[in-house]
Amino acid sequence: FWIGLDGLGDAVAYAGYGLHGTIEPDSIGRQRSMGCVRLRPDDIALIYECLSEGESLVQIRR
Repeated sequence: FWIGLDGLGDAVAYAGYGLHGTIEPDSIGRQRSMGCVRLRPDDIALIYECLSEGESLVQIRR
C-alpha cells in the first residue's frame, strides 16, 4: 500500500512531514495513519537524538 507524503483527509492541510512513534509497533508497515511516517519508539528516539539545536525544526502537536 502506498500513501503519498501529502497525507490524507484532514492531514492534507499540514505542511511538511509527520514523523512519530506509535504505541502499536506491530501496526508498522500497515495503513493506520493519515499519511504520517510511524516509527517504533526506539527509532523515533534515535532520530530525535540526531537533531541539532538551531538547525532542526521540531513542532509538537498534541
